[in-house]
Amino acid sequence: MKKNFVGSLVLSFLLLFAFSCNKEAEVASGCRLTSYDYYDGIGDFHSIDYYTYKNGLVDNVLASYGLRFNLEYDARNKLIGSRVYDGETLLYIINFVYEKKKVVEEIWRDATTQEIFDHVFLTYGKKGNLIRNESFIFDQYTIYTYTSNQSLESWQVFVGGLPVAKAEYTYDDNYKNPFTSISGIEYGFWYANEAFGFGTGKKWYSSEKVTLYDENGSPFIYYDLDPAKTVWQVGQQHYPLQATYFDKSTGAQIITAFEYENCSGEKLLKNDYSKQKMAEKNNNHAKGMKPYFKLPHRGAIEKLRKLK
Repeated sequence: MKKNFVGSLVLSFLLLFAFSCNKEAEVASGCRLTSYDYYDGIGDFHSIDYYTYKNGLVDNVLASYGLRFNLEYDARNKLIGSRVYDGETLLYIINFVYEKKKVVEEIWRDATTQEIFDHVFLTYGKKGNLIRNESFIFDQYTIYTYTSNQSLESWQVFVGGLPVAKAEYTYDDNYKNPFTSISGIEYGFWYANEAFGFGTGKKWYSSEKVTLYDENGSPFIYYDLDPAKTVWQVGQQHYPLQATYFDKSTGAQIITAFEYENCSGEKLLKNDYSKQKMAEKNNNHAKGMKPYFKLPHRGAIEKLRKLK
């Protein structure tokens, strides 16, 4: 009886080991996102995030505003923390608090003083989607809505109780969301609109409408992209290499471009979008208004400014 028990235990271990190896091989053989390049033809600027991997999981995220997030996992590959660097200088240590397999709190500590610099609370809906993340310390929160098939429908950022930015999405095409190729993290905690990308859904969006607000909370449509004019370049496994969007009123281009590893032979067609100038967009409302659709974590960026 004892032998049978030991034999069963060994067999179970071997099956688990084989499954784990197959799973790692599967992850290693599939496309993995290594960079996300957002180009705004209105302001003529790029915003690029980079991702590196270790053992199939995201190891480092270099955010577009310059900070590097080094991720930490437990023995079960669950994200438990992150160290935040400006170059080689350690700024923050982040701990994640879980409830029912979901992160419900982010505790950001100053790496020097160990004092709590920020404390973010996350709320989920009945279907497990992130519907709100909030920092009481910085008086900032973001709310999210989703379509019936669980794609991100909109997000809206509020600071001091007033709206700052809002984005709305449509999904008329059937190309995979590049962020679904990432393993180890479920949301972009380095941005204020944390559900974007990772929580966008199975498909990448066909159009986006961005509304910005002035200091009084008055809205201004920054751009409204026409889904009928979106041009796609598609690579392996039906992941997009690039999506080129066009503003309905001006024709200004907004472009999202992606690079992957484990996707041999992928080549993005040449594009001169980096040379485009769209400063004439709309009217003077656009001047001096910061595009918040990739809003950095407010605490992180304020600390970075103090160091410069």
